[in-house]
Amino acid sequence: GYSRRLEPNPACSRSMLPRWCRRRVPRATARRLGTLPFRIRAPLARLIERKAPAAEAFRAPALGDGEALTSATAAPDYLALALRSRVYDHLGETPLQHAPALSEALGASVHIKREDVLPGFTFYARCAVNELATLRASSGAAPPRLVTASIGSRGHALAWAADRLRLDLTVVMPSPTPSSRRDAVSRLGASVLIHGETLVDSQGEAARLAAEEGLVAVGSHDAPPVLAATGTVGLELLRQHGAAAAALSRAAESPLGGAADAQRAQSPARDTAPPTGLNPHWV
Repeated sequence: GYSRRLEPNPACSRSMLPRWCRRRVPRATARRLGTLPFRIRAPLARLIERKAPAAEAFRAPALGDGEALTSATAAPDYLALALRSRVYDHLGETPLQHAPALSEALGASVHIKREDVLPGFTFYARCAVNELATLRASSGAAPPRLVTASIGSRGHALAWAADRLRLDLTVVMPSPTPSSRRDAVSRLGASVLIHGETLVDSQGEAARLAAEEGLVAVGSHDAPPVLAATGTVGLELLRQHGAAAAALSRAAESPLGGAADAQRAQSPARDTAPPTGLNPHWV
């Protein structure tokens, strides 16, 4: 029953520790370890290193514990963007009409969302005016010069929105585009540039104009203002169809054209819809 306490040796230094851990073990601990034999000192140093708390890495300033700053890389909140969109500064709601004959033929309650009453006979008027109005508001005193590539309704809707907002727009079209479509865009004040044989050729020319002449490319399918404007369709459907939701167990809304964007329009509606058993289908 005899033990002897080893006194720290002031002559001991960190150089007595293995080279790999000299910078990882505190100086006071190193002095204590220096009094031990190497066969004990080396594994003990490893054990101390594993048990020691990791040094706190640098982190950006935050609001406080349990809180986080909103990141610029977070996905857009399309419900908020749809509610704040500029669509209704320029357009009104479109009606939702019940189609009794079609409902009877299909054995379902069919409603038609009349986006054909908008300029250009397409829901894309919403997207165009919201995208261009957002650009106009963020551009300051100098309005942006715009460019897009199109063979039909998308270019027509953008030309209508550019005319309404007094913006300069160039629409690049392939040579097979019918003259009636070219004239419809020109009548709205947009510049029509014929380039290439296909839409891909026209898109390449529009990209070149944007890169070399400083024009702003518009007309993307997945730009946040475009998707937010599409979301206003879903919010309107929720308001217009809400009274019938409790009486229906199944409903069908079938947009003709733009089905991919119509699918996105359901997102804001899902975020705000009450649980009613409504089960819409998009075709």
